[in-house]
Amino acid sequence: MKKIFIYIFTLFLISNSSAITLQEALEYAQSNPLVKAAKSKAQSYKKLQEASKSAAYYPSLDLSYKGIYLQDKPTVNFNLPVTLPGLSGALQIEPKNQYSGALTLSYPLFTGFALQSQIQISKLEAEKAKLQILDTKRNLYLEIVQVYSAGVALKQLIQSQTTALQSTQKSYKKAQTFYKLGMIAPAQLYKFSASLHTIEAQLIETKNQYKITLKQLSFLSHHHITGTAKLPKIVPLKFGMLQKMALQKRPDIKILSHIVKEQQTKITLTKSQYYPNIALFARAAYTGDTPRLNGDDYTNKNKSALGFVINYNIFNGFQTKNELQAAQEAKLSSEFMLTSYKEKVTSKIYQDYLSFSSYKKQLQAAKATVKAAKSYQVLLQAQFENQIADADTLSRAISASAMARAQLIQTKARMYLFYAKVLLEVSNNTFLNSFNKDKKND
Repeated sequence: MKKIFIYIFTLFLISNSSAITLQEALEYAQSNPLVKAAKSKAQSYKKLQEASKSAAYYPSLDLSYKGIYLQDKPTVNFNLPVTLPGLSGALQIEPKNQYSGALTLSYPLFTGFALQSQIQISKLEAEKAKLQILDTKRNLYLEIVQVYSAGVALKQLIQSQTTALQSTQKSYKKAQTFYKLGMIAPAQLYKFSASLHTIEAQLIETKNQYKITLKQLSFLSHHHITGTAKLPKIVPLKFGMLQKMALQKRPDIKILSHIVKEQQTKITLTKSQYYPNIALFARAAYTGDTPRLNGDDYTNKNKSALGFVINYNIFNGFQTKNELQAAQEAKLSSEFMLTSYKEKVTSKIYQDYLSFSSYKKQLQAAKATVKAAKSYQVLLQAQFENQIADADTLSRAISASAMARAQLIQTKARMYLFYAKVLLEVSNNTFLNSFNKDKKND
């Protein structure tokens, strides 16, 4: 009686613990370190994009101040055939201590489209980083759904095994009464005792697996979870539409598309080396032999100027040509990769959809098996109490009924897992919106 109370109380605790829904687990997962890392990376690339825009659209203003202390006086020697007053020997041409300061404003007028290409590359990198957040969440959601569905199945299996244990204990008590009256052999009593120990061991193992699953779910969702609720309802799927949506919305496919665009931009960037670079500058500069920059009595103190710089590479040993060919091959490679990945995605959706459909059919058979096994167990329990069936037959019937329920539980969990996989292989929102459809159906 004490054991029965313990198992009933345990079942009550499991059923009424602080259970968390799958939707809540996914919401808690937003604080997972992997998601935070992806968000920080996206913010980093966003700032790099802003930096590349600043380099292209704004002039550069630089302030410099320099001091030079020469060990010897800078002089020039005159070796003239005729000696002239003041020009013989060494003549100092600069001060020994030299100071200079300049404020320079420069602007790249034309770079052969290099700056524009760099802006485009930084923009694509920033967009890829944002898409990486979605892809990180998608992979995390897949793991959470897999662990959560396993947790729900284990929780229901605990309930099923507890029911089987209670049925076996009830029959064991009846067998003890028959044994005391000399109505059954000791072997039948021992059979029930062995069945009790077997079910108890299975129940302990299932409980431990459930605890492990909750620990994994807590790690993935970054939240302490002590129990799972039921699985969400399944809404009808339109397979053809899901495949089309996946090719348009999958974040990893979009990332590969951005890589193709990025490689095309790199081709443009490489071609910019065939053009000259033109820059304008304006400089306010002064020199002196003291930090005050008030002249040095040798040259003019005002070195201010306006000017331009044109730089055009004539030959660099075929470097640009080779880099261009490399960029073109890289683009071609990324295009093939994108095409292959799209085919892989559509194939994976098809496979998971077929698996979902298979489990959907298996569910009907599992329900019928449970109904038949339960009915047969009830029949044999009545026959055992009337001494028509023996203990071994009843024990096997109880075990078969428990196995049938376990198979039904496993089928339900696997069916929902592949259902969720199909939706997540389209996009995060497609999967998350299924919860809203579930509520509408209620």
